[in-house]
This record gives sequence, structure tokens and C-alpha cells, in this order.
Amino acid sequence: MKHSEYLGDVRNQYEKFPYPECDPQDEKKRLYATHAEHLDMLNYHCFSGKKDFSKGFRVLIAGGGTGNTAITMAEQLRNTDAEIIYLDISQASMAIAQERANIRGLANITWRLDSIIDIPHLDLGKFDYINCMGVLHHLADPDEGLAALSSILKEDGSIGIMVYAKYGRTAIYQVQELMRFVNHDEKDMDAKVQNVKSVIRSLPKTHWYNFSSAAFEFEINSGDAGIYDLFLHSQDRAYSVPELYEYVEDAGLRISHFLSTGHSEGNRLYDPGSYITDSKLLAKIRCLDARQQNSVAELLHGRMHTHTIYASPKEHPVPSIDNLDLIPFLSINFPEDAHDMFYSIACRAVGAITMGPPNQQVSFTKTRHTEQLIKHLDG
Repeated sequence: MKHSEYLGDVRNQYEKFPYPECDPQDEKKRLYATHAEHLDMLNYHCFSGKKDFSKGFRVLIAGGGTGNTAITMAEQLRNTDAEIIYLDISQASMAIAQERANIRGLANITWRLDSIIDIPHLDLGKFDYINCMGVLHHLADPDEGLAALSSILKEDGSIGIMVYAKYGRTAIYQVQELMRFVNHDEKDMDAKVQNVKSVIRSLPKTHWYNFSSAAFEFEINSGDAGIYDLFLHSQDRAYSVPELYEYVEDAGLRISHFLSTGHSEGNRLYDPGSYITDSKLLAKIRCLDARQQNSVAELLHGRMHTHTIYASPKEHPVPSIDNLDLIPFLSINFPEDAHDMFYSIACRAVGAITMGPPNQQVSFTKTRHTEQLIKHLDG
């Protein structure tokens, strides 16, 4: 590992606190599926709906952590000849991911204990798809990291990237700076976490964190590992939409699609039309190019705390809706209990059924089959 020195603090963090925190035994009762790796969605947005995943598909999980993405991909590709390579700098995180894979009987993952920065020296070959979620923004040189990944991406391949978003993390960076004062002479990592917990409990109602804490439930619910990752990370930067475009293009890539991995608006999150109701004002905004409209949407929303994208070396045409061999993919997320809510609405309805928020309602006629159909749409 030629670059192990610069990653000392980062590696030590993930050896102490493998992330995200999880119990491998949970694999016996559920699959935690990551959003960006659903094969139907990958095919639609990254391969124009034409990819055959059963024929030599190669995947790199760059920064695999405790294995959520690797397990998601390996399960979907279990009965194919696909090759999945997991790469991470943390032995502790990799051990958890390996235990999860063993419990599931997954034998299609190759395990590499290495850094993204070392990729030019690893002779990994070229990949159809690279996943790098929540990693690049923790590198000392994120540009070097993305360039390394771009160098091993096939010309017709795609990469899924998640980086932190600037404006939605305002409160986090305030707390991070606060904790640098509080922990200036503290070396013990457990003590640092306890200090964070005490500080968070002490924040006045006026603090930005108390207005945005709901956006960080995943990290907070990931125990001490999540708290350390959120508030105490030694290397952490964020991007606005314009900065993200520039970052990706400097690596020879182009953004092909913005994803929303945890919001009911789906990919409308980056559309100004999701927020602007004044038709004249919206028409004015529509005169801007796509990059500028995405930037406007970020500023309108105000609290985006991550950006998740697909990027590729060349443009992938969107599959035609007229091609009946393809299955359309709708990028909309629902709460885990949403199906119960829909079923309850269907049972109470007489005649027409209307669902959805005011500006996106869907109405259809109830038939004698409707309740049973919705009952089995259980997510």
C-alpha cells in the first residue's frame, strides 16, 4: 500500500468504527438493498436499457465499508458470471462485509484491502460499473481519487458517486468546528464521541442542527460509528451542484443522472418545477441550461445534504418509451410503511381513488380487484 501514510487517521477511524454499523446476523432475516444499485435502474440510466448483466459484467465497489453495496450487487448477480470486486482500506469493515457474504452464501465477490489512490498500481482491469458512495469526499485529494476511478472505467461504462452537498451540511460543519475546539487535547476516540453526544444535547434551539437533524437520522442511528463519521471525521469536504459538475468533468466524465436516494420527490428533487409555482418565473428559469436549473433547485431546496449521481465517459441515450422490450423505471421512494397507507386508502375509497401530494396526485377508478392488487404491493 504505497499511500498508507496519508490515510492514517481515516484508516484508524474505520478500524475502530466500521461503517455503516451493522450486525451480520441480520442477513438471516432481511436484505438491506442500496438504492443506486437496482439493476433495472442501472440499466435504464447507465446503459440505455440494453445491458445484459449475465455476460461478463464487471463491478468495482470502491470503498465498500461494511458491505451494503457489495451484498446488494452480489445477490442480484448471484446466478451470473459477473465479477464483483470489493475494495476498502479498513480490515475491520471488510471482515464484517465478508461475514455478511458468507452468511448469504455469496461466492462472487473478490476482496481487496487497498486504497482508491493505489488503483493505478493494482492491475484491476476495466469495469462496466463502479460504485463509490460516500468515499471521495474523505480523500486528501478527491480529484486524484476520481481520476483513478475514471482511468479503469470502460468507455461505455458508468460510475455511481455520492458526495456531500454543501448547503445542507451547514449545521454539520458548524458542529465539526465546535468539536475541534472541544476535543483539541483529546486523543481517545470513544471520549471524543461522548463529547459530541454531550454537545448535541446542549445545543440551543437556535442552532442550525436542530432545524436539520432529521436529515441525518441514518448516521445518528448508526451508533458511535455514525456519530464519529458525521461530526469527527478528519477529512470531509462538500460540493455545490456547480462544483460537482466541474469536479466530474475534470475527470473526463459527464453527469448523466441525478438520483435522490431518500426523498419522496425522487429525481424531481433537482427540478426547479418541484418548487416554483409561478408560471412566469418558472418559464424564466426554464431558459437556463440543465446545469443551471439543477443549481437553482439545490438553492431552492436549501437542505440537500448529499448528491448522488451516475456519470460516464460518454452520453447514454435514454431508452425510448416506444420500445416495449424495455421496462420503465420510476425514481420515487416511499417510506417502509407506505404500502399499508395505500392499502388503507384503497379499502376506504368508493369509486375513484386519489393518492399523492397535492401537486402530484394520481387518480384511478376502483374495481373489485383494486384492494387485492394494492394489498400485495408490499415493497
